[in-house]
Amino acid sequence: MKKVSAYSLPKNPTKMGAIRWKILGIGFLIAFMATWGITQYVASQFQYQAALGMPIMMIGSFRIYPPWRFIQWLGTWYFIGNSSIRHIFENALLLFAAGLVLSISSVIVFMYRYSRSFDSDNDNLHGSAHWASEKEVKNTGLVDNQKGVYR
Repeated sequence: MKKVSAYSLPKNPTKMGAIRWKILGIGFLIAFMATWGITQYVASQFQYQAALGMPIMMIGSFRIYPPWRFIQWLGTWYFIGNSSIRHIFENALLLFAAGLVLSISSVIVFMYRYSRSFDSDNDNLHGSAHWASEKEVKNTGLVDNQKGVYR
């Protein structure tokens, strides 16, 4: 008897729901760079004063601070009451929010594009089980055959 397969499996099965570390890494990198840029923005607005603390590196008069330092400065000086200081930190917080939105939205876009690639490559992502047509039932050899189940 000829064996006919009524079902097929995906040609290149992958774990679609698995964590995509590269994509998450891109999102974290964007958030990290945004935070570092904001720290440098705040430092430049305060003209790299000594009250900002020790930088990790100096290039001429330009000082490079650790990326998380603006959060420390925010907690230290935001509530002093000086409107010009508050204005600098409010701009920094807006930039921080924009950086987080960019980071999260880039992860969402990359994950969406990655998941859409499954549809274009594989018609049988979840297998090909379906109700058999009359032709497929006859091809199994079980019908109209003296050896079949249904005589």
